[in-house]
Amino acid sequence: MAMNATKYPNNSRTVSGLNVVVFDNDVELSVNTSTIACSIDLPAIASGYWNTTWKLYVFDASNNAAANNITINAGSGQKINGASSLVINTNGAGIMVRV
Repeated sequence: MAMNATKYPNNSRTVSGLNVVVFDNDVELSVNTSTIACSIDLPAIASGYWNTTWKLYVFDASNNAAANNITINAGSGQKINGASSLVINTNGAGIMVRV
């Protein structure tokens, strides 16, 4: 069985530091928490827009999120499960964000 082609490749990049911007074509963010906490700013989603195929995977690649948390901030005026942000504070943990 062959996998279906997708419009965008499964882009993965390593990020660290504060105010990391999510690109339109990001699929996986490998977060370096070895020396500093990280904050990731999700883009605002247009009103009335939803998409079950867009997913963003964020995970603690350095296995140090308990000491250097990863904070994911919702887009302006939006929520993540009812909150303005979500914190990953368990070593090696990760999440999937889906609109």
